[in-house]
Amino acid sequence: MTKSQVLFMKAIITNLIIAFIYSLLIVILSYFLLSQPLSDFSLLLDLISANDSTKTLEEVSLDLTTKNLAVYPEYGSKYAELSIPSLNIKKDVYYGDSMRVLKKGIGHTMGSFFPGEGGSILYMGHNTSNMLRNLGNINLNDKIIVTTNYGTYTYSVYETKIIEDTDLNEVPIKRDKEILMLYTCYPFTTIVYTKYRFVVYATLDN
Repeated sequence: MTKSQVLFMKAIITNLIIAFIYSLLIVILSYFLLSQPLSDFSLLLDLISANDSTKTLEEVSLDLTTKNLAVYPEYGSKYAELSIPSLNIKKDVYYGDSMRVLKKGIGHTMGSFFPGEGGSILYMGHNTSNMLRNLGNINLNDKIIVTTNYGTYTYSVYETKIIEDTDLNEVPIKRDKEILMLYTCYPFTTIVYTKYRFVVYATLDN
């Protein structure tokens, strides 16, 4: 191979490497700039196309004597509305916490108690702009109101905390006191997986 051929091959390889680097940079920038809007758009499409009864609350019945639900909602059905007046947040609450459920609204973790039962309630939601992105602005003593067809329950915020997703001891399910725990991914502007969660703790007003 002549010297000119070697130089020609080196030039081709150099150009290919430069083209690859530029392409990689474009892909990375596109991901960071477009993934969140696309995610929000996808959530909006899911909300529009969801084939369930989001207009009315699932009929749920609470036995006031035993403080247990007499009639439980079906998995994935809307049974309550959650509002945080100080943050101008008002979202539907669905029984269950699968990805499909969380695309529709706030998910109620199975195994935790229902409003009015007297135990720990665990709600979760995405940190997207149409869900709980502003949750970090909540203050102590702010009110969280959960409205069901069997009653309205008002909770006062007493603590917020940043935890890891494996810290299950930070979101305990207990029977002895009615506490509402609401959590979402943290940081609020993240567009990739994060192991951190922002948790709001609120106790039932008497």
